[in-house]
Amino acid sequence: MIGGFSMKNLYQKFIYLIPSIIIFLITLSVTLKSSWPMGWDIFYHIHLSKVYMTNGLTFFDPIYNAPGTIINYPPVFHLAILVLGYVLRMDLFDVARLIQPFLAALVALSVTVVASRLYEDKYAGIFAGLILFSGSIAMRLGLALPENMALIFLPLSIYFFYEFFKDDKIIASFISGCLTGWSHLYILPQRSVWFLQSPSSPLVW
Repeated sequence: MIGGFSMKNLYQKFIYLIPSIIIFLITLSVTLKSSWPMGWDIFYHIHLSKVYMTNGLTFFDPIYNAPGTIINYPPVFHLAILVLGYVLRMDLFDVARLIQPFLAALVALSVTVVASRLYEDKYAGIFAGLILFSGSIAMRLGLALPENMALIFLPLSIYFFYEFFKDDKIIASFISGCLTGWSHLYILPQRSVWFLQSPSSPLVW
């Protein structure tokens, strides 16, 4: 033991990272094989980022499906791409390529930690993180999408919701609500956006 920190504790913390490291390396290897981000969805999301860059925060896309259409996504993900592009001085497509392995790894880490806490078994969490990327869903989780960014927070919100009922901790309920709300800032249902922008909505002046 060195400074009250044993190698056993270090191993127990590192073992949670195994699925994330594997997924990160797999996604990184695929990312490096192409000069473009994976999937076709990201092209639309980068288009929306450029719409916000040109027109500011708006509910209307004046270019797509001319003469324009309503934007069905919240702007958080697209603004995040813009900020990263500005800070890193990178093209938005390069930013999308950059975040692909990190998003995949963070989703795996979130699922691993939550599963290990729910089942009280670190190996259950490890297998949960690996199984997450073993099916057809793996093709989507390696993409730079707002849904994948939301999946980082959604398992955590479920865990804190469970903790609230288990130990009656009000703070756990509060954290669960905040994480759920934050995750929905990336994937607000289209019907909600349509309601906010429809002429009959009470929020439209």
